[in-house]
Amino acid sequence: MSPFRFILHLAIACGLLALLSLPLHEALSAFFMQGFVLCLLGAAALVLSDAAHAVARGASWLLTGREG
Repeated sequence: MSPFRFILHLAIACGLLALLSLPLHEALSAFFMQGFVLCLLGAAALVLSDAAHAVARGASWLLTGREG
C-alpha cells in the first residue's frame, strides 16, 4: 500500500473514532480529531512533494533532453 493511501486510511479511522468517542468524553474526541487533521496535512504534504518531484523531472527533461 502506498504511503498516501495508508495516511488517508489512517485519517478515516481517526475521523470515525472521533465521531464514535463524542458521547464518551470531549477530550478523547478532540484527540482523535487532531489525529484526523494531522493525517490530512500529511497526505497533502505527500501530494505536494510528489508534484514538486514531477515538476523537477519535467524541467530536467526539458533542459537536458533526457530523463534522470
